[in-house]
Parts: sequence; structure tokens; C-alpha cells
Amino acid sequence: LFPDNPAAFSWSNISDYIKLEYNHRRFYHRDLLLLSRLQKVGMPYLDMRMLYSRSDAHVNSLDASQNDCLHLCAPGPLDVVGRVFHNFLLEIDTRTTTKNPTTSRTQNSTTSSSTSPTKNPTKSPSRSPTNDSTASPSENFIAHTQDRDDVIVDATKSSGTSSVNPSHLAKVDESSPSMNINKDQDTTIECNGSSCTDSVGILGEWVDVGSNRSFAAPVCCTWDRGLVFRNGAQCGKKPATDQLYSGNQDNSYQSLGGHGCSCTKFNDKYEWQSPTLPSSFDPIATCRLLGGRKVLMIGDSTNQQTGTILINSLVPGRCQTQITVATSDTLVGVNYGVLNRGMKWDQYTKKFQPDIVIVSVGAHITGANDTENEETYTAVIDQVIDGMLAYQRDINNNVTFAWKTQQPGGCTRDILFPDNPAAFSWSNISDYIKLEYNHRRFYH
Repeated sequence: LFPDNPAAFSWSNISDYIKLEYNHRRFYHRDLLLLSRLQKVGMPYLDMRMLYSRSDAHVNSLDASQNDCLHLCAPGPLDVVGRVFHNFLLEIDTRTTTKNPTTSRTQNSTTSSSTSPTKNPTKSPSRSPTNDSTASPSENFIAHTQDRDDVIVDATKSSGTSSVNPSHLAKVDESSPSMNINKDQDTTIECNGSSCTDSVGILGEWVDVGSNRSFAAPVCCTWDRGLVFRNGAQCGKKPATDQLYSGNQDNSYQSLGGHGCSCTKFNDKYEWQSPTLPSSFDPIATCRLLGGRKVLMIGDSTNQQTGTILINSLVPGRCQTQITVATSDTLVGVNYGVLNRGMKWDQYTKKFQPDIVIVSVGAHITGANDTENEETYTAVIDQVIDGMLAYQRDINNNVTFAWKTQQPGGCTRDILFPDNPAAFSWSNISDYIKLEYNHRRFYH
């Protein structure tokens, strides 16, 4: 702790002294900057800001053996991604139907994510198994990697058709209130200089359900060194590289990084309940909505964690092979102070031609001070958003581009309140840290 004179230290500004790597305290403000821009251009996003309450679920929150207050434990709060993804599919399909009312959602979900004509009619982005009955989704994806020495995908297993035929799946009652599309993605966030306000926030709360907590992705498989597989019989062969992988064709669970499986002391008893999300996750209904479309999730290791949980959540619906996770720490191929692994977002997109691209960025963009941090981060997201709009205009307007909010950091022993994560601020973190024996009063 500084300053050197202990008398000058105050618990009121403890957040100045706690080691918050990867710009933890700036994450929420960055998300507001991003969402304000996405709302203005009408680009969809996966809103995962409910995770800001869950600093109790990071790898280092209860166990000092891993120095990690950024990656999340599994199974845990990331399990909400399946329900968020389900609503995301409803939203983009509704946007497509509105754009072309003659196309039904059922037709759209079994072809591509957009119904407007492609700018490149010789090459369709939709590679549904009905168009190529001889190759599974993962085989189609792998075929695009064979001319690259630096891209490796595990293609050792094939078990026939891995796509879902919507005709034999149970129908979902989309008139149910729990199936309503998230209406929050209107222009609710305003930014003026370095200040952002969100008039809505996150609708919902983390409810203590105790032993009744269930998970869409209940098994934690890992590729982390020094850790053993849990439920090894249900875990598939780990991917040849952690920088590019898809769901396993043999319906086994994919491996998770970030030491998410090392949380032996963590048992999540909180469930996110929100009027804007389905009350429970239905992988069959979600796979039916996805249809034959391929999803590419691009970002850093926190994006890998989210992507893996989504993949494993979809295993019962048998569309997990249609989700691919790719590493790109900064999205733009520039080192901003931490890591810069992987290709640029547009290189991945051009090479693999997915139907849906979901990106996230933040932890690996740092600067000498908060001002430089925000200027750099803003420049990066603006560059990527502009590039996505240009890609749709000039290359392929059938692809759907979207963003995911960041995976927040910080470690506390208990869940953070208030219920609305938007109300939490690092400036009052001392109210939440468990400081036993009146530590903060000793000096006084």
C-alpha cells in the first residue's frame, strides 16, 4: 500500500491500491461506451452485464492457489449465456423478418441470418448441411483451414450429421412472456465525453436458489496444465490449439481454459432471473432457432470461456459444432500493452465466412493512464464497427455482426449488491470487500 506514510492511507480509496489488472475498474464504463455506439448504428449485442455482480465467482475469489481475478469459475454465472444467446437469435431473426416481411422466421433460421441479396452472388455465406450433404458443419469449417500452417483444428472425430432438423424438434411457444425479445436494446445509453449514463441498466437479479441451482453446461472439462479432467468420460479430446476450435462432433463437452475448472471451493447457488430472458434454457429450441447457421466468436481468453460454455450448453440440442471460438486479443492485430494473439477479426471473417460474427475486446487494451486507455479503446471499437459496416456494404451483407459485453474482473468473497450491477462502482469497493476484525478502523 502507498503512499509510504501509512498515516496518509484511507480505506475510502482502497480501490486505488488493490491490484486490478487488465483495467478491471474501467470495464463497465467501456461497455457503456460500446453499447452507446452499437445502439446508434443498430448493431445487436449480447448483454452480459449481469456478471458485474459476480466478483465472487472468479478463480481467485475463494482460492489463493490461482492469481486470477478475471476468468470465471465453471459451472457458474457464465451459464446464463445460453439464454442470452437464445434471445439474441430471436432479435436478429425479427430484424430480418422486419427487413423482408415475406420471409418467415422458420425459413430464415434454416438458411442464413439475413434475407437481403448478397453482394457476391457466386458465394453464399450460408453453408447449411442441406446444401452440402457430404460434409458436417465442422468439416466445412476445417476445410478452410487446410491452407494455413498456423491454424490447427481437431478434426479426428466425425459422427455423421451434426445439424438439427427443425422438423422433428418440439415447438416453442414464442407468445410466452418468457420468450419476449429483450427490448432494452433501444437508445438508452448516452455518453458525453468521459461520462456515460444508462437509463435502464440490467433488468433482473441474482436469486439464491441454493441446492436447486441447475446448469445448462454442468460439466467442466479443462485443457489447463496441472489440472485433471472432471467427469472425464463426458469430456472430449482437447483441441489441438486453444486459439481456434468448435464444438465436438461426438457430442462430448469441449475444454475450458482460464483455470475455470480449478474452483474446487466454489459452488454457485445464485441464478440470474430476469423478465427479459427465458426462465430456463432450452437447447433444442435454441438449436432450432439457429438452424444451419454458423457462429464465429472472436475475442480474448474471456471470450473463449463464454464461447465454450455456450458450446457445451448446446450439446443436448446437437448444434454445438456450429459454434467456433477464435482468439484475437485486440481484434485489430495491434499490441496495446498485454497480449496480441490471433488474427484480426476481419481476417477470420473472410477466411471462414460465418453467418454470425460475435466479437468482444477490452482486457488487453491498456495505457499509461485512464485518458489514454479510453482513447485507445474507443479508437479500436470505432475501427471495428466501421469495418463491420463496410464489410456488409462491400463484401457480404448476409453476415450478421454483433458484440458481446466484457467479462468483468475483480475478486470478492461474496456476491456484489445492489441487484442492478449497473449501480456498482469501483469507487465504493471497500463496502463490498470482506475486511474481518475491523481492519479499516485499526489505524484510527
